Amino acid sequence: MYAVTISMRARDEGCVQQLRQASLDVVAPSLGEKGCLFFDVLFDDQDPLILRFYEAYVDQDAFQAHLDAPHTKRWVDDCIPLVDKSTIKMPESASDITLHRDRKVGVFGATGKIGSEIVKLLATDPRCREVRAFTRDPNAPSARRLTAFSDKVSTVQFDVEQIGTICEGLSDAFVIAPLIDDMRGWHEKIAQALRAAEVEHVVKVSVTGARAPDSDPPPGRFPSLHWSGEEALREAGLKVTVIRPTIFMQHFEMGTGLYERADDRFYLPTGEAGVAFLDCRDIAAMGHALILDPRSTPFHTGAYELTGPVAITGQQIAEQLSAIQGQAVTHVDGESEFVNRCAELGKPDWGKAVYAEAAGGWFSDCHTQVFEAVVGRSPRSFAAYADDRAWWFK
Repeated sequence: MYAVTISMRARDEGCVQQLRQASLDVVAPSLGEKGCLFFDVLFDDQDPLILRFYEAYVDQDAFQAHLDAPHTKRWVDDCIPLVDKSTIKMPESASDITLHRDRKVGVFGATGKIGSEIVKLLATDPRCREVRAFTRDPNAPSARRLTAFSDKVSTVQFDVEQIGTICEGLSDAFVIAPLIDDMRGWHEKIAQALRAAEVEHVVKVSVTGARAPDSDPPPGRFPSLHWSGEEALREAGLKVTVIRPTIFMQHFEMGTGLYERADDRFYLPTGEAGVAFLDCRDIAAMGHALILDPRSTPFHTGAYELTGPVAITGQQIAEQLSAIQGQAVTHVDGESEFVNRCAELGKPDWGKAVYAEAAGGWFSDCHTQVFEAVVGRSPRSFAAYADDRAWWFK
């Protein structure tokens, strides 16, 4: 396979629109080329003058055929005069071996909502030879269920303090960490084992807003903890791709105090702010694609925010759940109401900090472009999730 990433900057603002449109126009004919595995163009939210091409071909000859194609030559004639040539960069990656096949993948956190879903996706993909589902109790029902997906799946007892050689022979790892105070220490132990096993690629599930402590504004507790985990993996010299998902749609069924099954009300203290809720299954879908799909190669080693396709308010959620239940479902707003509800149910109210940030608009932005490029579709909407889980809401 031959992969290439091309970045460049428009000469000035007057050139941007023409350059963007001409670049979008070349996507479809490029994807139609026999040797093209992946082709997309992305624009930079922070600097609108920058654009990047992400391309992958079966071999270098196929890339040359792309350069010789009429649509490519037309783009060069029309667009190169619009570009600051000193900004053109083209790192490339060529390989004579078949990538993304016969992978052996270890999944940390395999029995949770994200972990079990990616185990299922990997187990049913012919490109994956083996899946090791790391769990504290291989005999638990949630662990035994994973082995039913395929005989490629094995459950392996995992203790971070005695990780030993359980990673030997793995080509890839998908890391979901427990929410603990010593997140960095946990990741350092995982990194040591992965590095000793010469694992080629690690995909880590982090959180939206993960960033350095000296950022302005500084991160909250959860983003700060996950940032320390990201750094531990990167500093170990591993090839790491980070997914930073937003609030899960599955909060409605995870016992957070937000909602009880078949109830006619939910307690979401987000005010009138929209939240781009994300389906956990789409985190697994992105991880699966990053590990096995050749289209993902240009995105390796990056860190990507991931959300649902639209920000939705509590009132809009109430309307959608009302339609599913066939009766009025009420959105109960306010942090004190949420805290009291958690106390009534005997559940911890840790979600109040996350929902308070959501009320301030922290989770209103939508980030789906990389997901669409890697997975080949849009993330699920809340309406699609709720319809799929109608049996729960009813």
